Order: sequence, then C-alpha cells, then structure tokens
Amino acid sequence: MDISNVLPASSLFLGIVPALIILYFTLKGYEEYFKDKKIFLSFVAGLLAGFFSIIFESFVRNFGVISFIILIPFFEQIVKTSILNSRLARGTEGAPIYGATLGLGFGSIFIPFSMIIYASRWGRLDIIDISIVTLGAIGFIFFHGATGIYIGYGVKSDRVWRYFIYAVLFQIPLMVVSLVSDEYNLEFLQVLIVVYSIILYWYAAKKVLIMTLPKSKRRKIVKE
Repeated sequence: MDISNVLPASSLFLGIVPALIILYFTLKGYEEYFKDKKIFLSFVAGLLAGFFSIIFESFVRNFGVISFIILIPFFEQIVKTSILNSRLARGTEGAPIYGATLGLGFGSIFIPFSMIIYASRWGRLDIIDISIVTLGAIGFIFFHGATGIYIGYGVKSDRVWRYFIYAVLFQIPLMVVSLVSDEYNLEFLQVLIVVYSIILYWYAAKKVLIMTLPKSKRRKIVKE
C-alpha cells in the first residue's frame, strides 16, 4: 500500500502526538514548578527551532561526513541553548522543565522531515517503511527532550556551557549511527537510536530533572 500522498498532512501529527504524550508523563508531579504559558511557548519555540535546524541540516549534508557528525550537533544544541538561556527560562526554577518541553517540540519535527527524505529517496512509502522511519524519528524526540533537560539544568545552575558540551557529545554517537544506517540501508540500526535515546531520556528525567526540586519534593516524585 502506497500512502505517500497522505504524508504532508499526517506526518506532522506523527511527530507532535508522541512528543505531547511524553511531555504529559514527564510533567506529572511538577505542576507547581512551571507556567502553562511558558510550556506552550517552549513547545512552539522547539517546533520552529527544529524546522530551521532541518533546513541547516539539508545544506550540511553536502559538506561531508565530518561536517554532518560535528556541525549538526553543535548547531542544534546551540540553538536550544540560546533559547533556554534567554528570558524564557533563565532565572527560573523550571528551566529544566522548559528545556524538556523545548527539546520534545524540537524533536517532533524530525518525523515529517524523515518522511520527506525517505519518500524522495525510495519514491514511495508503505506501512513497513513508515514504521521503520517513525521508529528512528521517535528516538530523536526522546533524545532532544533529554538534551533539553540537560541544557535547562545548566541554565538553572549557571553551568550552561558545560551542559551544552555534554549535549553535543551525547549527539555525536547518534549522528554516526544515523549516517551508517542511511548510507548502507541498515534500517535495523534505528533500534539502536531508539534504545540509546530512551535510556538518555530516562536518566535525564529521573536523575537530572528531579534535581530542580527541594529534597522533600524529590522523594515524593520518586515514590510516584
């Protein structure tokens, strides 16, 4: 079944819906530490930043392997860092929460982008193709959510550039696996992207995000 003709309308929702579900469960127990307006602005900012990052990535892909592996992580993380280090999150206790929201919005744009790339490469997409592409792209949603938490914590703790560097370093292995998967048509490597990203997100959500709370509140979140 060729369903490429419905991609433009549906692929965006394939990214946004998982991102919002992840965000919903991430924010449980943190309701006192964020403002709804800033959550909305963070997610929208992530969508826009992700869109412009994809445009940048489309140019960098032509500059060689090193550019792809190094420049893209640097650019994507500096964009998120610049947004979080602005009035949006700087000086707020909820900076890591806004970082998670920004990152999830940022990552959600990768599903429609991946659909377009692979549809143009393969000429058509069936259900199996879409499942494979979506699996890898969901990994990027988790990944950018995780690095958003790290950078947000860096903003809160006045160690923003340290955590920016961590985020860049975390992304390099992801780019290597993604490149090998694309170049040699090893779609099964998408599973590695998902596993790596989920582990990173779990750690960021359970061990880093929780550090924004008082110790008494941390115990409550852990029990939940």
